Amino acid sequence: MLLEDRLAQIVPTLTPAQIQFALRFASGPERRFAPDEKLLDVGDRDMAVWLVVEGGIVASRRDGLGREGIFATGGPGQFSGEVSDLAGHASLAMVCAGPNGCTAYPFDLPHLRALLISSADIGELMMRAFILRRAALLEGDSVGSVILGEAGSPATVGLRGLLTRNSYPHSLIDAGGTEGKALVERLGVQAADLPILICPNGTVLRRPSDAEAGVGLGIVPDIKPGTTYDVIVVGAGPAGPRGSRTIWDFRPASPARRLRRAHFFKLRNSVLNLRCRSRSSNSIARSHRCTAWHSTMAFQFMDGRL
Repeated sequence: MLLEDRLAQIVPTLTPAQIQFALRFASGPERRFAPDEKLLDVGDRDMAVWLVVEGGIVASRRDGLGREGIFATGGPGQFSGEVSDLAGHASLAMVCAGPNGCTAYPFDLPHLRALLISSADIGELMMRAFILRRAALLEGDSVGSVILGEAGSPATVGLRGLLTRNSYPHSLIDAGGTEGKALVERLGVQAADLPILICPNGTVLRRPSDAEAGVGLGIVPDIKPGTTYDVIVVGAGPAGPRGSRTIWDFRPASPARRLRRAHFFKLRNSVLNLRCRSRSSNSIARSHRCTAWHSTMAFQFMDGRL
């Protein structure tokens, strides 16, 4: 199991020097939590990542049917959070203070991003931990959503595909099995309602569309009407739209970001003009290199480095 084989990387410990550096980016003062007090719960959105300086924390996973299990524990120099916290998505874990309570510092999303960019060592350590934690959640059970439906039906396969593409943990209960029939009766649903998506917070969605599933699981950004947002399309070529990738950056476009965006698109146009002039095989090779550079520039722009 990943959680056992790579525990030191999943729950790393910052050195005293790294802790002091990281605290410069904290979004608020230290906070003391009583024993077993919740720092965050499953389904919470836009929550802070907590860096523990005293005491300990316990992270638990829970699925849509309320089945729970301890994921990991942490102490001084260790931190909460996983991939969903980097995008403001709904949390997949519940984090509570340990038996003796804890003292921790909060890092909201803007401050967390600033920390990850400012220190290569801390950024690499935390990003590796976030990614491995999601991988461990995908590997485990009693986490994420529960799908109730006929295993081979197109609707069930499509729903599972949506969650798989988004690396969202889920489990399947076959509606034709003993457990599935009991659950269908308990929920009072009809065959036409299948598949059922039971979200981690207990919300039951009957035969949801992709959009409804995304909203219910908390993986769709909270878009505010009347606000300007940045949208970047990365990739183009013979495959057309299917060969490209659209990156949606749902941070409001501030004047500084507009300036960076103007510089980015000026660079992008230069690259695209070079690609259009490519005709020979050597030029095509150069074009591919420019496309890779173009994508790199886009991701740097997304991270606020342009």
